Amino acid sequence: MKILSLYLFVSLFSTIATAQNIKGTVVDEKKQALPFVNVFWKGTTNGTSTNLNGEFSLRPSPSDSVVIKMVGYKKKVVSKQQAATTIQLQPDVVNLKTVEIKARKKDPAYDIIKKAIRKRKFHLNQVEALSGEIYMKSRMEIIDIPEFFKKQMEKDSISTDLNFKTGVFSVSESVSKFAKAKPNKYKEEMLASKVSGTPFGEISEYSWNRANQVLVSFYEPIIPFSERGIISPISPTALAYYDFKLLGFYEENGNIINKIKVLPKRAADQVFEGEIYIVEEDWAIHSLNLKVRKTANLPNVDSLLVTQNYTEIEPEVWVPLSLNEDFHFNVMGIKLRYIAQGNINNYNIHPNFSEGFFSKEVFKVEKEVKNNTDSIYWDKNRPGVLMKEEAETYEKGDSVIAVMSSPAYLDSRDRRGNKFKTRDLLMGYTYRKTRDSLSIGVPGLLSVLNFNTVDG
Repeated sequence: MKILSLYLFVSLFSTIATAQNIKGTVVDEKKQALPFVNVFWKGTTNGTSTNLNGEFSLRPSPSDSVVIKMVGYKKKVVSKQQAATTIQLQPDVVNLKTVEIKARKKDPAYDIIKKAIRKRKFHLNQVEALSGEIYMKSRMEIIDIPEFFKKQMEKDSISTDLNFKTGVFSVSESVSKFAKAKPNKYKEEMLASKVSGTPFGEISEYSWNRANQVLVSFYEPIIPFSERGIISPISPTALAYYDFKLLGFYEENGNIINKIKVLPKRAADQVFEGEIYIVEEDWAIHSLNLKVRKTANLPNVDSLLVTQNYTEIEPEVWVPLSLNEDFHFNVMGIKLRYIAQGNINNYNIHPNFSEGFFSKEVFKVEKEVKNNTDSIYWDKNRPGVLMKEEAETYEKGDSVIAVMSSPAYLDSRDRRGNKFKTRDLLMGYTYRKTRDSLSIGVPGLLSVLNFNTVDG
């Protein structure tokens, strides 16, 4: 009986230990933390990405090997045990095609890019239908606030009531299922959501993350990061906007990967700069690390960094594994940073959609999401690691929601806002009774003044 009990105890302990997430850290050759590194189980597309501190948490899998992959670094495959430590990546080792460069007038990068452009439509339409699950995390932080705005916030009691200051002020996570089919069918279902409150009072019960936000294809001629869009380095018109330089090549899993420098011809064009990696023979995108600078004149955007990793899910079939966006904004002197991370799991490129699966409904929130917003669910199922400031933002967000939802706070805010001021004569006046969803407004004098710039 004692032996049987001991056996059951050991079996139970082994099961629990196996079910635990694997947590580790990824650093570069100088032992500096590497953010946005893909960490996934070998032979699958199931994995996660490192946070800004290089930390990751990988959900259990039957596989024994873990793949560590980052744009600009040599891919590494480690055992399950090694993954639960600090993993160091080395910069990708590239070989220059010296002979070809000397023999040609133009850099050989142009031939590679032209072949990628010719095969662009093939890769864009190669997968007729697919489905998957996506984990998304977005965060907003304030980098700097001008003194004028700080004083104004203090006057409006925003800073006093809600501790408005620099740092992370909003975090949002979601898990969704998505499905796509040619030519333009799409469906997304949110399975879980968690949102922090914000000091602006923008409280949402469900995350605003959408899979389409990161399911961006660089095989499209125009990338929709702005109203006009940004020209892809393999757009049919790319050669009119970009210069290219072959930095070298390396071998990965039997494939030759070409590393190409992307350079704008004119700084004011809405274009990228950075590196794009192209698979020889397939002429498919392997990965990219591209930036848009302030000179591109995106509204309120100081810079935008995009990193994307693809994986070969079947021979010659490359699909995006992750996409990360890092925006730096400047709105009237207030400097903001917005980061969005998306990791795709459970890819299926041969789905069998039932008749009527796609409809006019493109996004819905599942009933279970209401139960999947609490900390217990996320502590158990989160496919990633929260940074300290992100966890604190959730705690503060809960406090903010409690304060801003209280009748005392709503009435107090209404009393302050309903006081008539001299400027209201010009700007207009609105009386609010928030708890009763009542508002009555009168336009100001400025609203009746019109100036037609065409007729004078």
